[in-house]
Amino acid sequence: MTDAEDQTSFKDVPFATMTLLSSTRFTSGLDSQKECDGIEGGEIFMLGRVSRVILPSKYRRDALCVDIIPPISPGTVFCLVSVHLDSLRHTLHYRAQQMEILANVLREPGCSGGNIAGDFNAISPENDGLVDKNELVDAWVALHGRADLEGATWGAGVERRDGIGPGRLDKVAMMGLKAKKMEVFRPGTIEVPRPGEKPVEIPWSDHCGLRCIFTI
Repeated sequence: MTDAEDQTSFKDVPFATMTLLSSTRFTSGLDSQKECDGIEGGEIFMLGRVSRVILPSKYRRDALCVDIIPPISPGTVFCLVSVHLDSLRHTLHYRAQQMEILANVLREPGCSGGNIAGDFNAISPENDGLVDKNELVDAWVALHGRADLEGATWGAGVERRDGIGPGRLDKVAMMGLKAKKMEVFRPGTIEVPRPGEKPVEIPWSDHCGLRCIFTI
């Protein structure tokens, strides 16, 4: 799910966010909703507005916002926000602005809350306070507490020359939702061929994935 009609929206953009939604849980039209009413009690969410918020950023970052409407309350709207906040330590002031803007998206008139999920680039201790400062709920902390080291999504099991240790760079921050379960998915490996040498296996990403189950 993106707000783009063609590839031109991504021209010269180094990073872009997208949201993937299951067709078994979401529909984009009233006719489709009627067709799905018999599936598991009609528990199919309607899709609402899709928009992109341009953020103050050194690296041209933005946020993709997808409104969803629960079947039990057609007049209620929640917003799913996908993010990749600014990188590195020296852009903390940008991340602070970005989090404030996105928290306000969840407080817009007509919105009952939602979540902000993705790469928060929470690389410095000051980042840990941004979720609380904006009166959001850190899903991992709500379920596991701050001391649980299993929540690291970056740098786990890797020795870095810069001395930066594992961290929870990726997060799910919520408002008006309740976290029920959350897991960290470690990346697998891919084989990289090397001419004249034995292939090596490397992780397919330096970040882990997150799976968060929540209730409305």
